[in-house]
Amino acid sequence: DWGYAADYVRIFHSMLQQNSADDYVIATGVLHSVKDMVNCAFTALNYTITWHGEGPDTTATNAKGKVVVAINPKFFRPLDNRFLCGDSTKAQQTLGFNQITPFADWVQSMVLAEYQKPA
Repeated sequence: DWGYAADYVRIFHSMLQQNSADDYVIATGVLHSVKDMVNCAFTALNYTITWHGEGPDTTATNAKGKVVVAINPKFFRPLDNRFLCGDSTKAQQTLGFNQITPFADWVQSMVLAEYQKPA
């Protein structure tokens, strides 16, 4: 469950405006994989990639066949049954937030900001 920092800051501000303190789960409620993020990042840069293999042997190649994504076995996590996705219903109802920046939008924004930095 990945979200956009600017959204979270607005939600935190709303929490601070409440008359009494309370506990909230702040989450998008939508699951995305690292592969989803990589796909969005390459799409933001107008690059086409093709995925190959499975598990720690997964790679992605560009249009010329060059490997542009590879898994570091040190950081590979086998399929995990624990889906880490939050339920923010209480926060949505109490704080009134429901405008969450879509995953692809904030990934694109982040990638383009980094890509456009001077070398």
